Amino acid sequence: MKKFEIVKNIIQTKDNDNIFKHFLNVCRHLSPKFFKKKKFINFSDESLCETLIDLKKNNREVFSNIYKTMQISNEILKIAYINKVQKIAGNFLKFPIKNFSTRNAQFRMDLPFDKENSYGWHQDNAYYNYNVSAKNGVVLWIPLVNTNKSNGTLIIKPDSYNCDTSASSKKIMKKKNKFSSDQILVKENILKKFKYEKSVNINKNNALVTTAGIFHRSGINTSKVCRFVLVVRFNNIFSKDFIYKRQS
Repeated sequence: MKKFEIVKNIIQTKDNDNIFKHFLNVCRHLSPKFFKKKKFINFSDESLCETLIDLKKNNREVFSNIYKTMQISNEILKIAYINKVQKIAGNFLKFPIKNFSTRNAQFRMDLPFDKENSYGWHQDNAYYNYNVSAKNGVVLWIPLVNTNKSNGTLIIKPDSYNCDTSASSKKIMKKKNKFSSDQILVKENILKKFKYEKSVNINKNNALVTTAGIFHRSGINTSKVCRFVLVVRFNNIFSKDFIYKRQS
């Protein structure tokens, strides 16, 4: 199995445009005061980022509601069912698509210098634990803007790709407040074994494809734009380690 791969144009420009339009509609619906009278070009628009920063400073509740609404929007969820997205995931794990469960499709927005919901080194399969083995879960990280070190692109430890969930602590680091996130981090003694790390620059609409067990974290966004990303996850329901095990 590959440690990771980068796939070009996993979604189309029209998909990105549709998500952007939907995001603006959600923003204008939930916060007309901040968004109704303003025009924005795309996800890379600096004025969009400035408006989101102002909203978060003035009304954390509404900002949080925009984020939560995007997670359950069909415009986001349907990305997991695009034929090319599923095929890439199937080819990476070498399983037929019919074996897959769709864990979720997540929408992330990371504001400049905002560390509140940044995660330390972690594994995706430690949070959902559908499969213990890394080889039975795949993650597709799909930026909606070009990502690089400046805006906090993903940092991975490639050699950890085959680690199972025992690499992560069972202790959950509780959220600092109701707007931050719980964290399940890789154990320090195991993290030390994997020295090499790589920042992965990815252009918008492309994808980083890797196992659900790889150690990763986001960099710090020091740019003037928000980092918008889709994360799509699949698991193999017919593997022996799937959480809903058959009776022996």
